[in-house]
Amino acid sequence: MRKRFIPSVSGSNTIKLYDAETGQLFRMVNTGNGHISGQPIVTENEMYVEVTESGNRKYLKYYTLPHCGL
Repeated sequence: MRKRFIPSVSGSNTIKLYDAETGQLFRMVNTGNGHISGQPIVTENEMYVEVTESGNRKYLKYYTLPHCGL
C-alpha cells in the first residue's frame, strides 16, 4: 500500500506534506526561488506546483513522492 499525502502551502515558497493516514507532518518541501502561485496537486506518486519567479516567469515544478526529488 502506498502512502497518501495532503499538501499545505506554508509561506511563499514552502509546502508541508502531511501523511493522510495519520495527519502527521511527513516532509517540508522548499520550492526554491520565487513564490508559490497555485495550490499544489498531489497524485499517487507525484506533486505538482506552479511557481512564479522574478519577471513574472511561471514554472510548473513536479516532485516525486515520497522522497520529493525534482
